[in-house]
Amino acid sequence: MDVVPHQDAVLIRASAGTGKTFQLSTRLLQLLVTGQSVDRILATTFTRKAAGEILDRVLDRLAAAIENPKKLTELNGSLIDVQLTQADCQSLLKKLTAQLHRLRISTLDSFFSQLARAYAYELKLPGGWQLMDPQRENSIRQQAIQALLDQHDRRQLRTILNLLGKGEYSAGILREIERTVENGASLAGITDPKAWENPTVPQGVGDSHLEMAIHSLQPNDEFKISLNKALTKLQTQIIGSDWESIASSTLIQATNSPEPTFSRAKIPESVVDALLVVRKQAVHIALS
Repeated sequence: MDVVPHQDAVLIRASAGTGKTFQLSTRLLQLLVTGQSVDRILATTFTRKAAGEILDRVLDRLAAAIENPKKLTELNGSLIDVQLTQADCQSLLKKLTAQLHRLRISTLDSFFSQLARAYAYELKLPGGWQLMDPQRENSIRQQAIQALLDQHDRRQLRTILNLLGKGEYSAGILREIERTVENGASLAGITDPKAWENPTVPQGVGDSHLEMAIHSLQPNDEFKISLNKALTKLQTQIIGSDWESIASSTLIQATNSPEPTFSRAKIPESVVDALLVVRKQAVHIALS
């Protein structure tokens, strides 16, 4: 660990587990013993646990120095240009514990939220806002997902689950939904809100391209029976304009893979190309 003092500042360069908390508690003690007012000190860190450890270390070191001369010597050895007595440590501990409510040792999130609350009007923040706790965020996300799913009828819900599960129902679908929502929230945070008001719908394919694709999806004696059955069903869905079922079908979902397969057999390239055309049209109609 390198501790580099620079006038009134101290730069500590250290990796995990090398004693940063000890150095931070020493820095805090140094400020206190040299007469710095408790309410003029700010100590911030990344986690609540680390913030608590800094305060615990300060109190423990003062208490130990009062009771143990060896600990007093160690404490004095870590301070600069100061030699404390046990009486000094007792007086400082008494002063500190009486003003704990004025000592700011917190996480960075907590400190910035305090600033934001103090200047809520200037920052145009709504009344009663609060920083989202990770556990509360997860709970609210799940409630939002449940509310969203409750708005769909069973047919639409099956389509959504098919799309997310790539044609298969499994326990992992719930996690896939949560991941999709998380990714969407992250994307929404870095994009212009207006972009979500009028999302761009992918262009569909022309009639001629669609007709050619349909022609390429005719059953063939060279194909496996299972693939021919799926192609026949797909043809029926196209004729009936059942684009939701088409988009969620196992055959269309197979095109998500770099090497599409159906019933454990590779799908011919000509069929894959035609399926991609149908898929593009299905997505266009579904989002229109």
